[in-house]
Amino acid sequence: MISSIRGTLKQITEQYALVENQGTSYEILLPSGLAERLKENGQIGKEIEFKTIYYIEAGDKKSNHYPRLVGFIDSVDREF
Repeated sequence: MISSIRGTLKQITEQYALVENQGTSYEILLPSGLAERLKENGQIGKEIEFKTIYYIEAGDKKSNHYPRLVGFIDSVDREF
């Protein structure tokens, strides 16, 4: 289980953040609204920590599985 990731925020899109930690970049899915808040606060290029949930999503045919990593700014939001 990946419970948190800390690193440099390299990129933000409407759906995910790209966080680099010691040469490895992680694509972290974001809840709606969080990406915009991070952009407005000028977080790109700064160190950030996401509390995360990691799960495997089954594809339509149940044969393909896709790993998903979802990030939140604090533990309360993560609990949803």
